[in-house]
Amino acid sequence: MTGPTDFFGSADAHDRQQAVLLDTQVPLDAGMLYFDARLCEHQPTLEVRVADVSLEAEHAAVIATMIRALAEAAARAWQAGVPSPRTPTSAIRAWSWQASCYGIEEQLIDPATGTPAPAADVVAGLLDNLRPVLAEYGEDTAVESVGEDILRGGSGARRQRETYALRHDLRDVVSFALETTHRDGPAGSTRRE
Repeated sequence: MTGPTDFFGSADAHDRQQAVLLDTQVPLDAGMLYFDARLCEHQPTLEVRVADVSLEAEHAAVIATMIRALAEAAARAWQAGVPSPRTPTSAIRAWSWQASCYGIEEQLIDPATGTPAPAADVVAGLLDNLRPVLAEYGEDTAVESVGEDILRGGSGARRQRETYALRHDLRDVVSFALETTHRDGPAGSTRRE
């Protein structure tokens, strides 16, 4: 009950699959269906649960913005009658494993080809697909700028590993994470709580 799901095709098919799982009484309630993306039980929204915790608030905001734009672009395509890709769940699980293991530090699987490609190229392809939605909301410039920053500066995980490698002291990693997550004000200044 975790990870990507099979393609449902309709809200009714989604509800039937959820009922099948809940009838087993293995998940105690719908909140225990930890799919990568699921319908919210309390709001008319989609919950996407695959991103890791970002060290920097602006990175988290841009990832959330991209996810919202991706969901909106997919909804618009569906409304326009564009067929949804039927990528097998097993392939999506492999793609997710690759991304979880290596992040932007190595190659990602390009959804257009199903083969490995440089992370920057895969991100650029995603942004190309999302650009109409992002531009409509005036978010394209900010998303591209922060996206470039993430690709250039590396993931928070990589930066934490680099910090640890300097002295092999986990306290350095905790200090680095606190300083990074509590940035406030001009570049380089920090605020501690």
